[in-house]
Amino acid sequence: MPAYTNSAAQGGLGTIVNINTATVASPTWVLLGEVASVKQTGRKARTAEVTNLQSLAAEFITTLVESGTFAVDGNRVQGDPGQVAMETNFSALKTTQFEAILPKTAAQTTNGDTYKFMAVIEQWD
Repeated sequence: MPAYTNSAAQGGLGTIVNINTATVASPTWVLLGEVASVKQTGRKARTAEVTNLQSLAAEFITTLVESGTFAVDGNRVQGDPGQVAMETNFSALKTTQFEAILPKTAAQTTNGDTYKFMAVIEQWD
């Protein structure tokens, strides 16, 4: 095992959050302006009980993953295209595609890690 030198942790400064204003098949990504923080909570695997008469204790299997909730905080910017899209999709009760692009690490040459996900905008203040 190599000697420990430094943490390989990555900070979030420079992360970009985009909202898709078109279709999933042909996305048009629009920057969600002035995002200050993103926090994910509640990610977990659902389970189903499968205990039977031969079980020595209660037994469970994993079924589906719940993605949890993303709380996005930022500054309100009048007319920001991403924020306008958030308001439009919230008012329309539309399931929306998002992407988060993290800053590049030293080992990455083009983009940082990219995460795409579908979400329901439950609250928009």
